[in-house]
Amino acid sequence: MKLLKWTLLGAIFLISTAFSNAQIALKTGGKNEIHLTGLMNVPLLSGAFNQENYFERNGEIISRKDFIDYGANFRYSFKASKRIRLGLDLTVRQLEVFTDRKYESGYSSAQLGAFKRTTNYRVESIAVPHWTLQPVVIFSSPSSINGSGFENIFGLGLSTYSPTRKSYAYSLTDFPSDEGNWTEADFYYLDHDWPRTYALTFQYGLSLSVPITKTFLFKVGTTCLLNIYFKPDFEEFETVEIGLFNAENVFYNVQRENFISWNIQTGIACRF
Repeated sequence: MKLLKWTLLGAIFLISTAFSNAQIALKTGGKNEIHLTGLMNVPLLSGAFNQENYFERNGEIISRKDFIDYGANFRYSFKASKRIRLGLDLTVRQLEVFTDRKYESGYSSAQLGAFKRTTNYRVESIAVPHWTLQPVVIFSSPSSINGSGFENIFGLGLSTYSPTRKSYAYSLTDFPSDEGNWTEADFYYLDHDWPRTYALTFQYGLSLSVPITKTFLFKVGTTCLLNIYFKPDFEEFETVEIGLFNAENVFYNVQRENFISWNIQTGIACRF
């Protein structure tokens, strides 16, 4: 409740500041705007909220809940009419995508016949840089004064990603119920030609602009992204020791975690 209270008070302060500083915005007269914002990305409609993410610390694999990814947004826009701006958005997000947690090996013997052995493992989430480029249309609200106030942003563009090649820590056990049976952390270097994956991305955003000077504005807002991924043609692959990374499963996990994502953004803009 305290967090909600301070959030509402902060929003009221920003809104009042925006309109009290509207005269500053009127003096700028800049048709062009460049803005840079940092963002927190929260995946929605995702089972990732119930998944443990792992990382290595002092030779052990430690688990944690990880709800937020981070990134940045760069936008150039120009004034097309009194209430409409046209622009181009570039958004970069660093996603952390969990992988498979079990690996099954098939065996056969004269005494037991065919049987499977399950190996459980904990492995670091795969680092997935996610790039989105899209034209945007920005509508100022009727109450805005020369861009000082609220803006509605609509965009349609293309996203792409490919997992990062680097060393990932992992730990193994055949008896997951006993914590003492997990092996010490080892590292596997992901060195595979992952095909670049693409998605069609729709964006809706709501932003508040607060003039700071005649040139600079403070920006705070939120965007919702809908990503429709296109599955590439690739073969599934496994490592020599265990199936740490299955390319098809990674694709579906990225799709599941980012089909709908919500971004909270804040930064600064310059008009000229």
